[in-house]
Amino acid sequence: MGSGVRWSHGLIAGLLGLVISWAAGRWWMSTGNIPAPVPWLTMIMILVIAGLVLWMGLAVRRYLAGKATTTMKPARSAATVALAQAAILGGAFLVGAYAGQALLLIQDYDFGPYRGRLLRFGLAALSSAVLTAVGGVVQHWCRVDPPKDDEERAGAPA
Repeated sequence: MGSGVRWSHGLIAGLLGLVISWAAGRWWMSTGNIPAPVPWLTMIMILVIAGLVLWMGLAVRRYLAGKATTTMKPARSAATVALAQAAILGGAFLVGAYAGQALLLIQDYDFGPYRGRLLRFGLAALSSAVLTAVGGVVQHWCRVDPPKDDEERAGAPA
């Protein structure tokens, strides 16, 4: 059984987002255009998604700790883990993508329109990093360790 999404997977997703975003942005800027600003709603929605992942993860954590007041279906637990893993990879990709755009603009920071866009790309990368971190925490909360050998032998018929 796998151990879930590792930090190296997130790093690869982030680097992939960075390279793609930087290359596409460089091409876009070479044609005389400037990158469009990131809408504030994008950052808000990323943080809302992080909040939903956290809320779902807390339910699984309470259930595994024996503090839940209701039962939990295995499908919901599995969906929570899948959502957490998607948050890790998707958030990491977005961190890289927004950082790639910021890298393009930082060299011309003195140009007026770039300052506001650079700030928004930075905040979008930060909100995406929050999503990545929340996904990692929730994936950890959903982990169920395999039983130890002594417990298996005690419960198994002779």
